[in-house]
Amino acid sequence: MAKKRIRIFRKKKSHGHSSAKDSHLKREVVGFLLTALGILLLMALVTYHQSDPVGFFHTKAISPVKNMLGLLGATVAAFIFEWTFGYASVVFALI
Repeated sequence: MAKKRIRIFRKKKSHGHSSAKDSHLKREVVGFLLTALGILLLMALVTYHQSDPVGFFHTKAISPVKNMLGLLGATVAAFIFEWTFGYASVVFALI
């Protein structure tokens, strides 16, 4: 009986070790994705221009999009600049 208990205990211990590796990998992936999202947000905010069309219902004939991330970047940047902290929101993208 004692031998079986030891074997079961060892299996559980090794299983816990692999889940710690999985957890560490998940944290690294989430950290990478958040960093990439922050860089994209910073690019959208830095290349913001007031003449960019906002929203997805505008035609291309109105005016060309000057934002580096295109229409999506122009829409996100316009929303952040107009409805939140304005130019101070660039600081939040850096954080």
